[in-house]
Amino acid sequence: MNVSKLISAIVLSLVFGSELVVAAELDRQGNGLGPMGSSLGVGELSAMAKQGHSSAQYNLGVIYNNAIDVPRDYKAAVKWHTLAAEQGHHLAQFSLGVLYSNGRGVAQDLINAAQWYTKAAEQGDFLAQYYLAEMHELGIGIPQNDKVAIRWYKKAAKQGHVKAQYRLGNIYKRGAGVQIDYVKSCMWFNLAEHNGYEHNSAHKEIMFKKMTSVEIYKAQDMASRCLDSGYKDC
Repeated sequence: MNVSKLISAIVLSLVFGSELVVAAELDRQGNGLGPMGSSLGVGELSAMAKQGHSSAQYNLGVIYNNAIDVPRDYKAAVKWHTLAAEQGHHLAQFSLGVLYSNGRGVAQDLINAAQWYTKAAEQGDFLAQYYLAEMHELGIGIPQNDKVAIRWYKKAAKQGHVKAQYRLGNIYKRGAGVQIDYVKSCMWFNLAEHNGYEHNSAHKEIMFKKMTSVEIYKAQDMASRCLDSGYKDC
């Protein structure tokens, strides 16, 4: 592995984690399987997948990826996720992006990973939106672009993704791609805290020292309006 690939692998392990596919799919539902995968056996899913059923293909990919009742087989996971992803299955597109990011069952290819994340993100997949935003923010495999990162973070944040809300708080605090705005920063930190994120207090204390009481109240009011509107007025 050359130096650039080694650095990319290290950054990816820090940003995405060594078990990203498992963690991401567990975030979605139970063991990562959809209703079809939970109710049908491997043999039944295989038969349907071979007939071109995209949900069966996706679930079969999850089964091989996470070793659910079968030996773990990343190459099989790539095969079935690819077939589903090419039919527009957004969960398969996201999972395939993760497999390319981590080089599991396929050579690591961050450009290809970003392309699959983009396809899923454009269909509203909040996890794909978040990871695509991180790749743009950090310049992992694609050109660094704060403005594009913010756009995808906002889409994920408005679906309630707590880490995206936290990252937006940091972005407005630092002024990365936008003007420094402590009110907006505090608003996103408040939302992340409301949704259970536990690493906001130090950032908020620093900002509170630089904000007036009116600004602090405004940030709290903005967060309340955002929540009340179902994230439409943020």
